[in-house]
Amino acid sequence: MKDIHIATIGELFHNEDGFDFLSDQNMLEYDFILIESDVFINSLMNGYTHDIDKRIKHLKEFVKVKNVPVVFLCYRGGSFYPKYGDAKSITGLMEVDSIEEQLVGKKIEVNNDSLFADIILRYKDSFEYKVTFSEHPGVSIGKAKAKSNSIGFYTSDCVFLPALKEDNDIDYNSFLHEIYEVCCLIRRSDNIPTLPEWTNNYLLPGEYAEKQRLNKIQLEIKKLEKQRIESELRLTNFLPLKQLWSASGAVLEQAVKKVFIELGFKMLPSVENRDDIIMEFNEQIFIAEVKGQNKSAAEKNAAQLEKWVSTYISNNEGSNPKGLLIVNTFREQILEDRTQVSFPNQMLTYSIVRNHCLLTTLQLCCLLLFCRDNPNEKENIIDNLLSTSGCFERFNNWSELIGVEDKQKKNATSQNQV
Repeated sequence: MKDIHIATIGELFHNEDGFDFLSDQNMLEYDFILIESDVFINSLMNGYTHDIDKRIKHLKEFVKVKNVPVVFLCYRGGSFYPKYGDAKSITGLMEVDSIEEQLVGKKIEVNNDSLFADIILRYKDSFEYKVTFSEHPGVSIGKAKAKSNSIGFYTSDCVFLPALKEDNDIDYNSFLHEIYEVCCLIRRSDNIPTLPEWTNNYLLPGEYAEKQRLNKIQLEIKKLEKQRIESELRLTNFLPLKQLWSASGAVLEQAVKKVFIELGFKMLPSVENRDDIIMEFNEQIFIAEVKGQNKSAAEKNAAQLEKWVSTYISNNEGSNPKGLLIVNTFREQILEDRTQVSFPNQMLTYSIVRNHCLLTTLQLCCLLLFCRDNPNEKENIIDNLLSTSGCFERFNNWSELIGVEDKQKKNATSQNQV
């Protein structure tokens, strides 16, 4: 077997040379580079934009000098965010225009016209796809079962292969050499004769107009790509609100904190070994106990809140903190099915006597949405929290502020028809 110096960036090929992408390793010492996308992205997320740009330039230089494409095993896709930089993607960094779609599976319909057909068929039980491509340049390697999406593709500069299963029994040395041989064929079959540069000074009928049309299309693609990344970034802002009525533990606590911070509360340091939230609004102290439950709240949750309130009072003489019990009740049920009572009658007397305000995280989400639309009402709403002993009675009808996808699609269709 030809002695090829192969480098891998990842954790799968333990017996091969490897390096961290953002290191100073000279890539031109190698004949072939294979990259696991998840490890690659994690490395870039911890890097700075100027370091990433420099190393991507080195990778492109490698492709040009070695005359072989770089290979990515697609364990994940989508956008990611490096330190102090804008959103990026692997295909974007490599200047490959494609549209990804999150889809996972193991059954692949191989494209027999692809140079990778024999490899995919030979190792078919060892591959699985974790991202697909609804649009891409180059040649498709295969399709997801009964779908039009490609599970991978290749151009003269880049190869995007599906992921390898962790429990595969592949001889990695043979596998990597086979991939390398195919990659050499890609460049050979793509070797279209070039024209001397001086021929660009002459234009055939219609050539100039077509060049202008192509430039316009490329500018529009760049504009749309920027808009796509911005849209993805805006969509991430909805995540903490949905965590309010799906999460538990530390994730839920952080989501609750974000709501109160947006409402203008100041977070105060909590005592070690305590998991309550201490915050202040207009010089009034609030102490919140946050829980995620698969069922209704219980008196023990209110007792824990009272413990935190009493401890605070004992440590801060003359203080009068307001206790908030905030519970994500029935969190594993869809919103339409959450018709049960969140705070049973048997715990109400205990909470009312102690001036606790009880509300669900779903109510809290609706409260924030209402305040966003009605900022002048914010202080009145917070006064309602302060004055409530027992169940908070507002924002019990979540459907007034949170839509259901099927209904919104139907309404949008009706409006378009009008």
